[in-house]
Amino acid sequence: MVAVATCNYPKGQPDCNGHSAVFDGVAWLPDEPGARDMCILEAPEEEGIYLAEIDMDMLREYRAHEVMGNKFRRPEAYKSLT
Repeated sequence: MVAVATCNYPKGQPDCNGHSAVFDGVAWLPDEPGARDMCILEAPEEEGIYLAEIDMDMLREYRAHEVMGNKFRRPEAYKSLT
């Protein structure tokens, strides 16, 4: 449940095909059926500077209410391990 940016060399370099990408980390929204595509930007094969806008308010809201988010974590239960 974090935003992730992946960077790749442009096409033509060994084992590279370009296509750097940005994922917003929000797997689903309450008003949309099923899972959603988290990829908010996929760059083409050529070299360049590409910008993606991440909705941080949406990501924070998602993390606060999603069952796998911080809402149900209990760091106090792990004090003896840390």
